[in-house]
Amino acid sequence: TTTEKSFLGVTIPANTDAATSIDIALDTLFNHQNIAPFISRQLIQRFVTSNPSPRYVTNVASAFETGWYQLPDGSTIGSQARADLSAVIAAILL
Repeated sequence: TTTEKSFLGVTIPANTDAATSIDIALDTLFNHQNIAPFISRQLIQRFVTSNPSPRYVTNVASAFETGWYQLPDGSTIGSQARADLSAVIAAILL
């Protein structure tokens, strides 16, 4: 559309093409503070338990946000890029 769009504190300027609008919207969602706990809880519920503890969700969300997870032997998994799924899955399962 030719009108300005706003959500979650971000404004997409008027006359922005569709592809750019979608990129801005997805970047906004991806970087929102609630996405890590939301995605973490959903993944825990699918892989491990339907009612995870708040601490479990927080630990997995931390792996999501930092992109790495420390294994019990002290080694780490992940690329240190936000939402690195190897780190997130390790946090969920270990």
